[in-house]
Amino acid sequence: MHKNGGRNNCGAWIGFAPAHGVGVAVAANCGEPDVDQIGYWLLEGAVPGGHRPVTQYGYAKATPYSGVRWEDDRPIVCVHNRWSALVSIDGVTVEHILDFARNEFGDLAHKRFAEDLVEVLSKMGHDPDWEVTLGLESKEGQVEELKVRMTEENRNRVRN
Repeated sequence: MHKNGGRNNCGAWIGFAPAHGVGVAVAANCGEPDVDQIGYWLLEGAVPGGHRPVTQYGYAKATPYSGVRWEDDRPIVCVHNRWSALVSIDGVTVEHILDFARNEFGDLAHKRFAEDLVEVLSKMGHDPDWEVTLGLESKEGQVEELKVRMTEENRNRVRN
């Protein structure tokens, strides 16, 4: 979990990993650099195994999208407040991911895809990084590749 704030000429960021008893605070007295990225980097480094979403401690509870709805077994995801059909994640087709999830988790496939994406991808042999490339289809049918950071905050939004 994290919180940022500041004014035009300064910035502040604070983040916690309660499960690991770790917290990080970053403050800057000028408009640059962006303290959010610095804070995330420091927090990931402070968590045991935090440099990767998959560690000996388990799977990160993080997603790159803040919402998921389903249309005919196809995930429509919310990324940066925009809903789009999800085509791929890091070049792996959504159809392939969902086929695996159905075989692995049965009736819970949609739930596990939406909430536990790191675990699903890892179990199918693709350990994701904190940033993944999403293939998002526009209403016109064009596919845009967008690099997106996976966060616990997004996952919490998906779960609610």
